[in-house]
Amino acid sequence: MARRGFAFEADPKQEWQLATRILDSFPYGTPVFGYPFFDESIYHDYGVPVNEPLGVGEISRSGKFLIPSTNSTNLTVHSWFRAQPVHTRWEDQPRPADPRKTYVAFLISDGDNIGYVEGSLRTRHFDDPARGSIPMGISISPWLQVYAPQMYGYYVHALSPNDVLVSGPSGAGYVYPTEDPDLDRYLQTTRRLIRLAGLHSVWILDNGYATSPPAVTVERYVEALHPAAIFADYGGYFVPNPPPVSFQGGVPVVHAMWGDAIPPGGEDPVAATVRRVRLAAETFPGRPAFVLVALNTWTMGYSQAKAVMQRLGPSYEVVRPDHFAGLLKGAYPIRP
Repeated sequence: MARRGFAFEADPKQEWQLATRILDSFPYGTPVFGYPFFDESIYHDYGVPVNEPLGVGEISRSGKFLIPSTNSTNLTVHSWFRAQPVHTRWEDQPRPADPRKTYVAFLISDGDNIGYVEGSLRTRHFDDPARGSIPMGISISPWLQVYAPQMYGYYVHALSPNDVLVSGPSGAGYVYPTEDPDLDRYLQTTRRLIRLAGLHSVWILDNGYATSPPAVTVERYVEALHPAAIFADYGGYFVPNPPPVSFQGGVPVVHAMWGDAIPPGGEDPVAATVRRVRLAAETFPGRPAFVLVALNTWTMGYSQAKAVMQRLGPSYEVVRPDHFAGLLKGAYPIRP
């Protein structure tokens, strides 16, 4: 009401044509608040919102982007405060890598949701007694710096020396970039907002999680944003993935493996993640090996990541995502 926004609710099973017509009636670049989701048995059994890729895909196809705001409160009040440019740490200078090691980096998602950041990111992760004892990357939307700058400032100042922030997904607003016909304008907005939020890298989710972003999409991100690093993917794939590490214009592009059981709840998530990290290390093309783990933000966090590393043993070394990028630059001094 305060922002004069248009609100609608449509059943994605029975009224999908109505939802499509509404989305298509608004101009490209219009932000969509809320969340495209409905309760069904898989979500109740496993906590997996299987309809999210369909909804985000439809929003992306219509040239819009999603600012998930489920359970968010008082954004009218929070956004009253003026956003000021912020600096966050990022140290990715090239550093020597030990060929006997497997380097592991962890990412925690902000739930793709401002409402999650208002509550669960703090209670599930920032209040975890293990936070600070293990390196971690945390994704956060640069829109939080616009709609709740005081809250964004809290997270920036609460970071431990072992924490860094990553912009995502997939920049300024949740979008599958390959499906977005207005991607150039979206990337222009992303560039402006990640500078405002002091973010250096971006996490891309694409194609409804089914496939990684293609090289042409990654190239557009590099050209538009000049990021320090690009991280890609979240949970599982239906088709073979690209190489785990590549470079685009000198920028490290790292594809993540899933940090949980498949499906969630099917087995011990720590054991499942340990097994997957070992397999990724064994099949990595070269030495040292590099493994990026995208933790399921609903079931895995600092304590679980610490347990994973304890089981992996001394030949595996966990590092912050920015240090991970620096090690990649040191291991691959000649980069396309």
